Amino acid sequence: MAISKKKMDAIVKLTNAENEVAKYRGITEYSFSWQPYRKMTIAGLESYTEKCLALLNEELPAASEKQLNFLNILLDKDYNISEKVAYNAAIAEGKTLNKWQGIELINVLKTTDDYIYGNYPNIGQRDFEELEERALSIISMMK
Repeated sequence: MAISKKKMDAIVKLTNAENEVAKYRGITEYSFSWQPYRKMTIAGLESYTEKCLALLNEELPAASEKQLNFLNILLDKDYNISEKVAYNAAIAEGKTLNKWQGIELINVLKTTDDYIYGNYPNIGQRDFEELEERALSIISMMK
């Protein structure tokens, strides 16, 4: 089934809006497939785009104490040294994590933890480097 140009344009607008929201929240851009959106109507896509753009006006909540405590537990592990140094340097500069950055950073560090403890087979050094890069990029986006 082919997608019309008008529908594809609506999907592109939606993905751009989602990436703007991600940038506003200080997290990495979404990398996803447009396939789930192909079943939506054009009006539905436009409505969803408007809702995404409305999120640009929301106030960003700070990371919760629970998030920060769990983040500190993950950063205290000896294989997260570079992330801990970068995080402590950002905190020393007076930067703080917002809720969304805390969620994403915890997910990245927890994935690293899972990789190390063997919950995923066939993990290479490149995977660890990508996770470290992602964690450091989140830390660099702290405000």
